[in-house]
Amino acid sequence: MTQANVLVSAVKRSQDGARIEYLRIHLPVGGFVGPSVIDARRESVVDMIQRERKVVMTVFDEDGTWVDGAIVRVTRRGYLLTDADDLEEDNLGELPEIDRIENRL
Repeated sequence: MTQANVLVSAVKRSQDGARIEYLRIHLPVGGFVGPSVIDARRESVVDMIQRERKVVMTVFDEDGTWVDGAIVRVTRRGYLLTDADDLEEDNLGELPEIDRIENRL
């Protein structure tokens, strides 16, 4: 059961792999991963975190069961991270790559 307002399950990186362009997001329903999926532009997610102060958490599907990951934060330079380091790159851990962008936001 999650405490997050928004969940991220996958990412789409730029061609060179240096930056995340899209994040696959889910809205929880009753504390669990909801059925709706939106592929949100990075700018939308950064804005959501910075302005609305939503809790965004990565999620993993382990053998058909969703498991909470880490809280996503935005660094001073606009990078998306799930750890305390102030890296100069996006790093959301081991999230899978999105094959095809759908339901854009």
